[in-house]
Amino acid sequence: MPLMKKALLLYSSKSGHGQMVTHHDKIIAGLKKAFDVVDECKTKTAEEGQIAARNACGVYDALIIAGGDGTFYNAVNALAALENTPVLGYINNGTIGDIGRNFGIGGSYRKAIKTIQKGEIASFDIMQVNEGYAGYVAAVGAYADIPYITPRKPKKLLGRISYYLLAVKALFKRKKYHVWVEADGLSYEQDVPFVLLMNGTNVGGFYVNNYGNIFDGHLDLYLAKPALFNGLLQFLFHRWTIKRIECKEVTIRTDCPDPWDLDGEAGASGEIRVKLLPKHLRIFSNKGVNP
Repeated sequence: MPLMKKALLLYSSKSGHGQMVTHHDKIIAGLKKAFDVVDECKTKTAEEGQIAARNACGVYDALIIAGGDGTFYNAVNALAALENTPVLGYINNGTIGDIGRNFGIGGSYRKAIKTIQKGEIASFDIMQVNEGYAGYVAAVGAYADIPYITPRKPKKLLGRISYYLLAVKALFKRKKYHVWVEADGLSYEQDVPFVLLMNGTNVGGFYVNNYGNIFDGHLDLYLAKPALFNGLLQFLFHRWTIKRIECKEVTIRTDCPDPWDLDGEAGASGEIRVKLLPKHLRIFSNKGVNP
């Protein structure tokens, strides 16, 4: 690609397994093959990351995010309402890294750097959720709280296994909630163990949504039915027993008291209003590349 002028590398000191620590110099060297200038910003809090992302608009050609799904979520929330946003890049520095799989990047920093160097850009959809934004998933009910309740120390030591240990415990805690849905003018109501609204393909490290992706201009809403193991096996292996609703705008009310999981972060509880914003941000990607 033509050499872009300036890039900002944004990364959190708290993210998952630490590729930025182990391979920092290699990552910087790889980025300098794609950009004239590579500046760095290491953050300690979500607020610091959002401020840095906002300040990159109109200053940097690219904003390279090295972090987990939460770091990407914070950047999306910082940029979604602004103009002159930089092209995003993603280097997985987290525990699961679901967001990167939407763009064909995965968890390898080498593949991420090659994707950025190749320079192919995709415009991707995001979700407006109430007054905020999310990239690829909104979920509530059984299993949905695992990303934000897992302590940081086990994540550092065990990686994704720390999530799966909690998932095994959740298999045997029966959950049932009532949900009311209005999606593109149609209404639905039923009991569920969990609700899953997907704008991407992966969640929890698994490819679960083969009906859509982050570029296709629609959302996929899954309403699970109460069943053994809170409907998890039916969702993974017998998808036809799960109600799937394709939509672009949806309001979801539930009596589940837990916060919504938004890209692995704890959001609001209760009702959410979601609107798809098609092709709203840009990213260096191996999928959905702009013509």
